[in-house]
Amino acid sequence: MYKVIILITSWNHLNYTLSCLESLKRCTPGTESYKYDFVIIDDCSTDDGLADALAAVDGVRFIRLTENRGITYCWNWGFREYRNSHDIIIFCNNDVIFSPGWAEKLCDCLMSKKLDFVGPLTNTPGFIDKQDIRKYCKNYIHSNKIKEVNDTASRITDGSWRRINKINGFCMCVRMEFLRRNVLPDGNIFEPANIIFKSDDEIQSRTKPRAGICLSSFVFHYKQISVGHLKDRPRIKRVYRREMNNDRIGRQRVLSKIIDAVKTKKSKARAMGLMAAVLAVICTLAYILTAPLPPHSHIHNRQPEKEEAGRQELPGDIKSVTIREGRLIGQEAGRNIWELDAQKIQATDKRVVMDKAGAVLFRPQLPDLVLTAPRITYLPQQDTWSATGGVKGSAGPDLELRIGRMNYEGKQRAIRGEEGVVLSGRCWRLEGGRLDADAQLKRIAVSDRARLEYFD
Repeated sequence: MYKVIILITSWNHLNYTLSCLESLKRCTPGTESYKYDFVIIDDCSTDDGLADALAAVDGVRFIRLTENRGITYCWNWGFREYRNSHDIIIFCNNDVIFSPGWAEKLCDCLMSKKLDFVGPLTNTPGFIDKQDIRKYCKNYIHSNKIKEVNDTASRITDGSWRRINKINGFCMCVRMEFLRRNVLPDGNIFEPANIIFKSDDEIQSRTKPRAGICLSSFVFHYKQISVGHLKDRPRIKRVYRREMNNDRIGRQRVLSKIIDAVKTKKSKARAMGLMAAVLAVICTLAYILTAPLPPHSHIHNRQPEKEEAGRQELPGDIKSVTIREGRLIGQEAGRNIWELDAQKIQATDKRVVMDKAGAVLFRPQLPDLVLTAPRITYLPQQDTWSATGGVKGSAGPDLELRIGRMNYEGKQRAIRGEEGVVLSGRCWRLEGGRLDADAQLKRIAVSDRARLEYFD
């Protein structure tokens, strides 16, 4: 049996919250597969009697904050509180009406399809139009009455689902194990800087979850009742947050300070750049005037000087390598071969080895690679490359390596990976074990307890 925590956030609007809780208790009975716990977090509401009314609701744990902190803080609190005790967490607004079996259908889709994020169909999908109930239910009646909501849910019981990149944050069913793998350094799962808005977008953009829509679950959403009064509040923390007021004068004062700070910084940068340029010109002229000419030679037939420091000639198709201020630039026929923020490179006519993180490699003979972990090796003559952890690029199909090791042999058009390989634009995903495949992905084999998943 899976333990599911349903977390609802609220601020004022007691009638909407009570209606939400009534439908929650009525439509979310426990089953043999799922045990549900309900908690509502009140973000320091100001309405009289709201706290007493919510605290009196049976079967729902009531948490009241002493300070208005925003919905993101409430979500992070819920994650930290239940991260080790529950298997699934559902984040939900208080301006919704649930339909019978909504949670069980979401959880079934989440666990059986091995997804990370699942959302229901709704009447107000926002920018995620694929969650619009009108696409799947003909003659939909837009109504918040219980009868119409239940009737709509009864007409979408096929149990299918749809893969998408991102779901709407008004109701998110999430696998707790996935959240524990993507915790921020401060222990939160949602970015605290997004006080009210865009937390759902940020976490899905950052973690790249396997998200989907459950086409048999419907949740009615009033939309912007929970946060409609907060449209003018800052969406992220500011340097001058104490001076950020709701009035126009406060916002103008903050904006003017930011503009002044930017102008001052640019002016200082220009002055320092000008001083550096003048100093460089003076040093160059002094060197030209004081440098002695070689004996028994004329200025027009001087022999070439040795290569400047930091530049070395290399055999093969790698013509030269130049190191300037810790940033390495390779050149071939006057064109840049690679640019990387690495501190170490070994180069010969047969091998290019790069160490350190943050390296970016561009070559006409090699697909673009982005290296975010310690090591990558490329053999130009054999057209092969191998990597250890954190590589994104295209070699045959699109490849993305998160952990482990991966080798690509260009002539044989073969791919071998271990522990965490994503192939062909996230259509194939390997977790654990080993993978052997050809570049066209027509032959794929996994071993050593590997789990290979495919998404359309």
